[in-house]
Amino acid sequence: METPLPDGNLANRDQRWEYITEDTYPAYMDLANDPDRLQDIVEQQVSDQGYQDAVDSNRILNRMDSISDQIVFGDGNPFDGK
Repeated sequence: METPLPDGNLANRDQRWEYITEDTYPAYMDLANDPDRLQDIVEQQVSDQGYQDAVDSNRILNRMDSISDQIVFGDGNPFDGK
């Protein structure tokens, strides 16, 4: 099974710190330095029905038939959100 989690062991302090400094912090700074993009993201997440529909459609309880089919028939990763 593939997950959208980083490679490595986040319980390991050195690996966790590397992930923070090499991935999370730079992504945060990119967003923090683009206030218009940040505002668009926040406004969309709060007010856009399309966003809520996307969230709801990917909830595991709403995807049980698809997940079951993928597990039984081997059609990819059942937890990849597709």
